[in-house]
Amino acid sequence: MGTVNVLVSAGVIIAGLLSGVFWVRAAYAKVSAKPGANEGVGYGGSPVNVRDHTGAVVDFLQTYTLQSKWNSRAALPSAAAAILAAVFFLLHFASYP
Repeated sequence: MGTVNVLVSAGVIIAGLLSGVFWVRAAYAKVSAKPGANEGVGYGGSPVNVRDHTGAVVDFLQTYTLQSKWNSRAALPSAAAAILAAVFFLLHFASYP
């Protein structure tokens, strides 16, 4: 039982850290607009370019796509951490009256 507790605990920690790293990566992800691109909404499939907090022009749609990819990667280890935490709880408290 001791080995199972250690493995489940380690799984919670690793999954939580991995999820956190992926979410930080998503928060800082951005795709710069093509050189010389102006701000604004284009027509006919042109990218939507906006200025970020630093003043750089970024491609909003491509940035959104990149952030979505990293958020999706973060969701799986987050769910795994929650499930492993529930297993850990059950292993410790299921035998109590």
